[in-house]
Amino acid sequence: MERQQAANSIKNLEAKLRELQEALMAKVRELGLAYNAHLPLDLELDAFATLLEAEERRCVLQMGLLTL
Repeated sequence: MERQQAANSIKNLEAKLRELQEALMAKVRELGLAYNAHLPLDLELDAFATLLEAEERRCVLQMGLLTL
């Protein structure tokens, strides 16, 4: 009887472990997708920052020429 209960407990724990492993793998996949979506946004933000800096330099130069 005790042996059967122990075997059932082991089976239940193994099933729970499989469920948790599957949930963990799903979260890892989800994180990977989020990371892959994040990279293009970073590149786009960097491009806009570069454009903005160039425009600011241009405006400063124009203002300097106007004051001469």
